[in-house]
Amino acid sequence: MEDKCLYEDDQDVVETINSIDKPKSKLKIYTPTLYKRNNFERKCRMPFINLTVNSNGDISTCCMVPPNKKYGNIFQNSNVWNNPTYQKMRKIMLDKSLFIPKFCKTCHGLGGNRICITSEGKTIYKETY
Repeated sequence: MEDKCLYEDDQDVVETINSIDKPKSKLKIYTPTLYKRNNFERKCRMPFINLTVNSNGDISTCCMVPPNKKYGNIFQNSNVWNNPTYQKMRKIMLDKSLFIPKFCKTCHGLGGNRICITSEGKTIYKETY
């Protein structure tokens, strides 16, 4: 998926987005997320505040990653909050020398920017946590 992403430093992409005619109504146009290339600020706080659980009890450290039994299961271990998966993800977010998992690299919550164009004109904002 990473090679199919749009990056904020791709001048052609930014020019195309800027050239879109704004509608004359209250219709809002949302463009795809534009990611920062290899500039991961590691601002993700999900492993510190989030526990995603499905109906089978399988968990995930992030709402963007589907729960899976390999991450843990609350019916088999009630202390999943401090299991090896959570500890590893917390360490990854704190230690910049460690590699970020592939599924994190395209997450807009990990330091990426989103450009939003509204009918009132272009609005650029950063999503930060």
